[in-house]
Amino acid sequence: MILKQGLRSTKENDEKVISKLKNMSDLTWAYIAGWIDGDGYISTLKSKRGYNYRRIGIKLIDREIIEWFADLFHTSVITATEDRREDGYNRKTQYITGVSGLRARYICEQIRPYLIEKTKNAEKFLRSFKDYPIKTVPYMQHTDEEFMAWFTGYSEAEGSFRLKYLKKTVRNKVNSKGEHYKHIVASPEAVFELVNTNESIVRYCKTRLEKMGFFIQKIGFRKGRHTFFGAKGAKDRRVVKKKDLFRLFLASSSAQILYRSMLPFMRCERKISKVEKSLAIVYRNKRRTKYGEKRTTVESSIVYMK
Repeated sequence: MILKQGLRSTKENDEKVISKLKNMSDLTWAYIAGWIDGDGYISTLKSKRGYNYRRIGIKLIDREIIEWFADLFHTSVITATEDRREDGYNRKTQYITGVSGLRARYICEQIRPYLIEKTKNAEKFLRSFKDYPIKTVPYMQHTDEEFMAWFTGYSEAEGSFRLKYLKKTVRNKVNSKGEHYKHIVASPEAVFELVNTNESIVRYCKTRLEKMGFFIQKIGFRKGRHTFFGAKGAKDRRVVKKKDLFRLFLASSSAQILYRSMLPFMRCERKISKVEKSLAIVYRNKRRTKYGEKRTTVESSIVYMK
């Protein structure tokens, strides 16, 4: 179902949109590239008659992000086809926006220098145009600001921003009647995770963040397990093996330091809310942490959250 109608892909319309997109900053293009690397697609298909079907788009449950892309590129917003798989999962409504034609070519040219995971898809997409000149584009040569913009978009697509509540039991409390009782305090902790099946991207993110002065714990690994796919008793129920997962993890004050650099680029309201609540946590006991050759004083134990 079409929720919002965009401009039809004609030469005149595409040129109007491209003229507006030329005013966008490199950091915005880097941020868009992060989203495309995460939850987007760059498709180049060929029909039986030899026609190329080229399209760049993104599919998400966060409608405000889809509408931001649609407003930016003057494209339509539609709801995805309902997922009717009977595997017991309650899936949320997904929204899609996509672009084709000269508009898509211009967008692909702009995000190509910042792409990491879908570089080959972008190369194939651009080479499908007969008049496209072969260019050499630097790979993974982002500045620190460009990398942080890309990393923010990629993390909003693939990452997890959450608050973990730690239970701390304090004994020997006495109330006004002189009765002893156990006092349980649930303290929040900021937790950031970036989980992906592509080990090289996770390791690249870890290396870049460490060079920028962020403290990153070692990359976690979870071996892919065999699991059932499909509803119980269904004829198509089968055993599938999930891919291995690699996890980049930060918590407490280390996550807060990263959040302060990411927040200016973020646009997903659901995740911005989590980040703002995480940044409101105040830490009490100071300790010294080593970032490469530098030593920085950060705070560790949680007192309260505003």
